[in-house]
Amino acid sequence: MELSEKSSVVVIPSLHPDNRLTAYTAELCRAGLWVIVVDDGSGADYAGIFKLIAQTDGCTVLRHETNLGKGCALKTAFKHLLEGKLNADFIVTADSDGQHTVEDVFKIKDRLTQNMRGVILGSRDFSCSIVPFKSRAGNHITSMVFRLLYGESCPDTQTGLRAFTAELLPFMMDVPGKRFEYEMNMLIRLTRSKRPIEHLPIHTVYENNNSGTHFQTIRDSARIYKVIFGNFFMFAFSSLLATGIDIAVYNVLLTVLFNAGQNTDFQRIAFSQTAARIISCTVNFFFNKHVVFNRRAGGKGFFLRYVALSVIILAASVGLVSLFKVLTGINERVLSLIINLTLFFISYRVQRQWVFREV
Repeated sequence: MELSEKSSVVVIPSLHPDNRLTAYTAELCRAGLWVIVVDDGSGADYAGIFKLIAQTDGCTVLRHETNLGKGCALKTAFKHLLEGKLNADFIVTADSDGQHTVEDVFKIKDRLTQNMRGVILGSRDFSCSIVPFKSRAGNHITSMVFRLLYGESCPDTQTGLRAFTAELLPFMMDVPGKRFEYEMNMLIRLTRSKRPIEHLPIHTVYENNNSGTHFQTIRDSARIYKVIFGNFFMFAFSSLLATGIDIAVYNVLLTVLFNAGQNTDFQRIAFSQTAARIISCTVNFFFNKHVVFNRRAGGKGFFLRYVALSVIILAASVGLVSLFKVLTGINERVLSLIINLTLFFISYRVQRQWVFREV
């Protein structure tokens, strides 16, 4: 079989596989695909399985001496492709635990060859009765949080069945993450860079209650949620920092102007509040720009959009609290808490997608 006959490659990271992987890779190769299997430090007990896979025509086995994680295994295969060791126009990643059928591999590969844009994700149906409760609940929560923070609907955030063109290989190599969090980072980076993501329904397969997975619920979930909330927590810290500065500057200036004894109460309050707000917003702007959203260029445009958003958020807060006070009669302090918390989440998404958008 000549390399030139192949234009698609399936990348399969694997740790402690069983004999099903041998049959699976052989079936993919017989169907006309190149396969790269990455042995992610499985050890001597599994050497026989990988040896059989390596003997399959059209299959390459790459090895890690120790377990480095799924993200590292995928990047090892991507590096292999970037180095020209195998010529492929389309890359499909699949798991080694039997969740992805050959039919579905071809389904998302064929879809990619039709539109040649972005990334195609194989999306499982988590309403199926065969899905373990922890998998169903975990995915629903993660999908909800992802949509709330990043504005992108992703019904299966942890799917390992993904397809993209070879032009995206350098992008994929730059995505951070060594283990399962790599796949979440990939989704976040794709969303931020406005690359299209298409979700294609695939078979929902959970064999033996998904006993073959190496996903550690507590440890790996913590890594994933750290990735999801990373920017948001920094955004929240930035807001708290700005609020603290605002209060401190306001009170210091009130005291200083009071001791000066040459200003009316209105002058002291107006000047102190205005100066405090200018200083706190300036700190908040630069912290968000350089730390939260990690932007270097586009300072003037960022600042003008930030000011515009700040004015809109302030007007929305005053207007909505006043409106709902009249309509519902609910205490304005309660309304202010609810409305401003909602506007806080909206502000995060608008700042990420518009104010500090990538230039």
